[in-house]
Amino acid sequence: MTDTAQRVVRAARTAFAAHGYGGASMRAIAAEVGVTAMALYNYAPSKAALLQLVFDETMTEVYGSLSEAVAGQESVLAEVRAILERSGEILQDDPDLLHFLIRVILDRQQDELSDLELLAPPVVAFFDGLVGRAVSRQELARRDGQRLATFVTMLLWGIIAVAASDPASISRAVETAKWAAAGRLG
Repeated sequence: MTDTAQRVVRAARTAFAAHGYGGASMRAIAAEVGVTAMALYNYAPSKAALLQLVFDETMTEVYGSLSEAVAGQESVLAEVRAILERSGEILQDDPDLLHFLIRVILDRQQDELSDLELLAPPVVAFFDGLVGRAVSRQELARRDGQRLATFVTMLLWGIIAVAASDPASISRAVETAKWAAAGRLG
């Protein structure tokens, strides 16, 4: 990705995080980057496509970081703990990410965003890897792979929801999710 493309993605993510899809302006994003509004269409053919581009790039970055966190872990539980810890770090280090993710979920209900794809390829690849490793270590039956992916996704969105209401509670939410993942409820 070129330097200008990276600046477009960063400026658009900031705008979508602050103002939502409806409030983000292509002109304001272009002005932030230092290009004309028409030049943005070289990167995405519409505002909806720009949101998809920003989401995909964000997921590539986030799930790349999560992949680094799980590398070398010796069990699925250790991987889930690493995922939760790294997610908490990411959210604490990048408050715009939290706002962006919440806005995407809320804004997805708009008609022009009905085709927004939330299962970006890096997300699918990450969960395929998580499940594949758990199956190869005989910690999980392949038929339960979707349950593992859904469980981890629920934990992550739970942390995001708690953090949205109280950003200072990210660490507590991560520790609680790790507690639940360790099977302390049953």
